Amino acid sequence: MECIDVKNRIQRQDKPVLITMPPEEKYRKWTFDAYPLHNIWDALALFYTLTVGEVVDEREGELYLAQLKYIAKALTATGYIARSACPAIVGAIWRVSEEIPLRVSFAFSCLGGKQAKIRDEENASRRRYCDFLYSISNTIKNTSLEKHLDPERCPNEAGNCAEFLNWPTVRRDAGVYRTLCLKIPKEETIGCCAHCKKTAEAAKSKGMTVEDVFNKSSLVEPNCNSVTSSYITCEIKGMEKIIGEGEDVNTENESLYR
Repeated sequence: MECIDVKNRIQRQDKPVLITMPPEEKYRKWTFDAYPLHNIWDALALFYTLTVGEVVDEREGELYLAQLKYIAKALTATGYIARSACPAIVGAIWRVSEEIPLRVSFAFSCLGGKQAKIRDEENASRRRYCDFLYSISNTIKNTSLEKHLDPERCPNEAGNCAEFLNWPTVRRDAGVYRTLCLKIPKEETIGCCAHCKKTAEAAKSKGMTVEDVFNKSSLVEPNCNSVTSSYITCEIKGMEKIIGEGEDVNTENESLYR
């Protein structure tokens, strides 16, 4: 019997399993050809992106993101995956559109830890993946700069963020897009870092505008107070409240098709 790996098996299908309205063939092929897969978290995010089904509105997309956060948190809680082997952040992006379903992409940040060379390679591959949007030559590696010389100095290099996988996956045309990142170990959203802000600024030349909704998401309390340390963050609602609101969303969506 011929041995077919997962990537080729999916590429040979007319549409990804579980998706009733899949991305167009050209988009799917481009993603598989270029999307950098370095570990199980990259694979999980890509699988999730292709199989979440029809996202009918932005709030539902945010709830899927919260679900992925809690999946990662649950996996580390088992003890089979060390907390140090779990990414710190998971993020999503979608285009602001009246069309249904929305295309939402999910991704994790790169792993930290002592394997700096591996992380550097992953950062570099994500920068290359993002490069089709614009030249990232201005997004410099500034980790060696002293804090007092650059107030917006990022602890990590360009490419470490989930945005460097999410943004090029979804941002195909001019338009308005929204991005959101959640911390996995903590119940917080996290705003775009300086690298991502530079990426978003450069993308404006192609008519792409990115709105960071870390303090406007349905997952945070209204008028949340943001906190700034290394990054700017907002506390999210408790899991029970998020689940309850998610059930309300499902009820509302079901009523649309009755």
